[in-house]
Amino acid sequence: TTDMKYMYFFGGCTTVITARLFGRLTDQHGAYKMYTILALLSLLPVYLYTNAGPLTIVGYILMGTLFMTIVTGRMVPCMTLISSVPNQSDRGSFMLILNSTRAIGSATSTLIGGLIIQEKSNKLFHFEKAGYISMALVLLSLILAKFINTSQHKVEKSEPDVL
Repeated sequence: TTDMKYMYFFGGCTTVITARLFGRLTDQHGAYKMYTILALLSLLPVYLYTNAGPLTIVGYILMGTLFMTIVTGRMVPCMTLISSVPNQSDRGSFMLILNSTRAIGSATSTLIGGLIIQEKSNKLFHFEKAGYISMALVLLSLILAKFINTSQHKVEKSEPDVL
C-alpha cells in the first residue's frame, strides 16, 4: 500500500540506531552469544508478522519496525561470526563467495515464498507457512553457528600467540 513507506522509514531509522547497539553488545559479549540471542528473539516478530492478518497502519508500522530491527540486527553478530572463518589472506575471496551465496539464497527464498504464498481478492494465503519455514531455517542457522563457534575456539586454543 501507499503507507508502506512509513514502515520502512520508522523501521530503517530504528535499525540504524539499534545496529550500533547490537555491534557494541557483540563486541562485549561475543558474536556467537549475541547471534544466538538475536536469532531466538527474531522468531517472535517473524511469527507475529506472518500470522497477524490485517493490521492498522500503526500496528503495521510497529510490527514492521520490530521485524526490521531484530531480523536485520541479527546480521551484525552473524557477519562478525562468519568473518572469523577464513584466514586473513583468504578473506576477500571468502566474502565474495559468501555474498554470491547470500544473493542466490535470497533469490531462492523469494521464489519459494512466491510458490507458497497465494493472493486472492487482495488477501494473502499461506503466508504463515513461509514464516514457519523461515523460523526453521533460523533454528538450523543456530546449529551451524555452533559449529563455527566451536571450530573457532579450537583454533584459538591450539595455536600459540606469536606476537
